[in-house]
Amino acid sequence: MNLSLLQIPQYDPQKNFCDYFDYPLEIEAEYEGVLLKGHFTYLCPSDYLVMIDSPFSEIEVGYHTPAFAMYKKNQNIIDGKITEKCLEASKDALITAYEQAEFLFRNKEAIYQKIRAADPKIAESVAQRAKLRTEFLEERKRLKALLKSGELSSREYSQFISKYKRQQVEAELNEWELKKDIFKDFPDLFVSYGSEDQFIAFVRKYFENNS
Repeated sequence: MNLSLLQIPQYDPQKNFCDYFDYPLEIEAEYEGVLLKGHFTYLCPSDYLVMIDSPFSEIEVGYHTPAFAMYKKNQNIIDGKITEKCLEASKDALITAYEQAEFLFRNKEAIYQKIRAADPKIAESVAQRAKLRTEFLEERKRLKALLKSGELSSREYSQFISKYKRQQVEAELNEWELKKDIFKDFPDLFVSYGSEDQFIAFVRKYFENNS
C-alpha cells in the first residue's frame, strides 16, 4: 500500500487520520537485515504513533510536534495527505520500537524478576488509589449537600477538591516511581515517561508465553 497516495479531501485535522480507513495504515522498514512491519495507531498533523507488528508486537513509539514548531514543513498531514517527512519519520519510529522490543526480549528473564518483585507494592498502590477515589466520591457528595445548604463555604469545598487532587498526583507519582525502578538497572534501555506500562506488558507476554 502506497500511503503517500491516500488522501482525505475533507480531512479534519482534529481527528485521527487512521479512523478514516477500515484497514490499518501499514508501514515497513529494513533494519540490519530484518524486515520490520508495523502500522499507525494515531496520526494527525502534529502527532503520530506507530505500533510494531513483526517480528515483535505491542511496542508503540511516536512523536509530537509542539505548536511553536508547527510550520508546514514539519506537519505529518497536509491537504489531507500524509507527507513524505511523516512516512520517513514513521520508519525511524518503527526501528526504535524494534530496538526497544529486541532489548526487552533479550533481557526478559531479568526484567521479569524485577516486575514480580515490584508487583505487590504496585498492587498496594493501585488499591490505595482506588480507596482514595471511593472515599473522595462519598465525601464530595456529603460536602456538596453542606455547600448547597450554606453550611460549607465555597473556599472550604475548593480546599477539599484541591487536597484530593494533590493526593491523587502523589499516589500516581509513587506508582510511576515503582514502575520506573523496574528498569533502573538497564541503562541501555531508554524508558520515556509513560512507556513503563507497555514495557511491562511486553515482558509479561513474551516471558510467560515462552516459559
